[in-house]
Amino acid sequence: MTRKKCMGSELSVFMGVEAKLNLAIFLILAVSDYPLKITELLKLLNKQKKSNDTYHASLTKRLRCLVNDEYLKENKVGREAATYGLTNKALLAMFLDSNNMQEILDKASEKKRAFLLLALANSVLE
Repeated sequence: MTRKKCMGSELSVFMGVEAKLNLAIFLILAVSDYPLKITELLKLLNKQKKSNDTYHASLTKRLRCLVNDEYLKENKVGREAATYGLTNKALLAMFLDSNNMQEILDKASEKKRAFLLLALANSVLE
């Protein structure tokens, strides 16, 4: 998967060495109807890349970092393997990465701009 230059502001989750893997994880979880176990995610990642160059340990470490940064939620019940799903923070990051903020402001009505301003100001002031 080749990534185009982002339309919006550059987000830290999509920068650095782990950017491609983060984006691939987000896209797979976004199209999935339910949270995935690490083995299912690894299988889909390697199928998407058409090779086996993503290791279980690398994916485990990446998932742990994304959970700590609140981009993913980890659900673990009893002794079963944990499942991973996207949080609103990850969905927002994907949206902001693929859209230009200027276009959003130009297309939005005055009422929607006020709501957006209120939501952003509220998140900064908390």
